[in-house]
Amino acid sequence: MNKLLQAFYNAYAAWLDAGAPQFEPFCREAGLCHNLGKFGGDRDAYIEMGRQFEAAGLDYRYPFNDGEADYMVHIGQEDHYINPLRVQWVKDHAK
Repeated sequence: MNKLLQAFYNAYAAWLDAGAPQFEPFCREAGLCHNLGKFGGDRDAYIEMGRQFEAAGLDYRYPFNDGEADYMVHIGQEDHYINPLRVQWVKDHAK
């Protein structure tokens, strides 16, 4: 796995375990792609994450939501970080 992407999954999992403090360093209302950018994600890390989603049979744009409209609802509710599918994904990919 891309080292930067692995470091991101590890940091995101630790953030979740710490209670997901807003903006320290990740955003609760954002998905993994946006937070990967906040982490300093590069093109290769984004591409690999998208390929991981597709390999798992997920939509690479909205892998844990039912399309864009559902994604936008959760932005307003600031609760992307507690989506059980997203949490499990991160836990499964963190070391």
